[in-house]
Amino acid sequence: MTVLRSNLWNVLVLSFVLLVAHSAPAQFVPSDNTDVVLDPVELKAQLFTDGSAELVMDAVATNTGISVLDSITIRVDSLEAIMLSSTIDGVTVPGTVARLDRFSHVVLPLPDGLHSNESVSLHLVLRVTDLQSSPVLSSDGLHQQSDFILYVRPVCVMQNFTFVVHLPPHASLSQESVVPLFPDASGNLTDGHSMIFYWWTTQLQPGQERVFIVKYQIPAASVAANGPSLFELILAGLVGLVLGALLFKVMPLVILMVRRLRSVRIVGVTGEEQKVLDAIRDKGGSCPQKDLYVDLNMSQAKVSIILGNLEERGLVRRFKDGRENMVHLMEE
Repeated sequence: MTVLRSNLWNVLVLSFVLLVAHSAPAQFVPSDNTDVVLDPVELKAQLFTDGSAELVMDAVATNTGISVLDSITIRVDSLEAIMLSSTIDGVTVPGTVARLDRFSHVVLPLPDGLHSNESVSLHLVLRVTDLQSSPVLSSDGLHQQSDFILYVRPVCVMQNFTFVVHLPPHASLSQESVVPLFPDASGNLTDGHSMIFYWWTTQLQPGQERVFIVKYQIPAASVAANGPSLFELILAGLVGLVLGALLFKVMPLVILMVRRLRSVRIVGVTGEEQKVLDAIRDKGGSCPQKDLYVDLNMSQAKVSIILGNLEERGLVRRFKDGRENMVHLMEE
């Protein structure tokens, strides 16, 4: 009788444990993306003449691990990314952008979690302002030249990855660059208004890098067509006259101050290019390229664009020193 009661008690305890284990909610774990596979992936970049770009990503994410994931993380090599919209399976989710050292992480929450072998469709739209260079007038004065550069370094496996670039309306590939596209595009087409280039990659592993560079030009006339109104031009002219009169009176003093400081001013550079040149000069005229990312709080893509433009005009020179990329200021 005692043995029977003991066995009955053991059965009751075991049943209770199994019931609790079965009814307990799944354990969610933060996503480090090691178990996530994105397949397929399409990333589109729509370029605008104001220097900004819109990045649109569509992908299917699958959890290949055993834990339930509570979010998906996407790396974007930009420090000036703004979230416009994000959806999971067509439902809007509060995606966030976390700015790190030289890039940003876009985190998409999964309200219901992503269980093992389950898949979801994600849609992400970002506005970025640091992937294009400031426009520069071409040597013939007929076009404005701009560069776009994007680094892709996934934090999870990407399969069947397609990258698409839409140039601004009326834009064409730069005629002043020997290699306006890098790497060679898989193909190109047009929607009747813009030129479109695309690249296809079978697979990218976590940390594997691909870089896409597009150098294009826009007729200056088409840019001017979207310029200021007549009233704005008249107002700007009046302001210019006033400033010109003031400048005429203070110019001798400015020249004297510049001579005293014995500073070197390079003509024909943008404000961002001048910041890079000043940073190199402050470091004695030569420094590792990676120092500029940190000191100027710019993304790697933006600094690479600026240095490429400065190097083409003979203002700086880049060279390898071991594993370091060094930048040297070419003073006159």
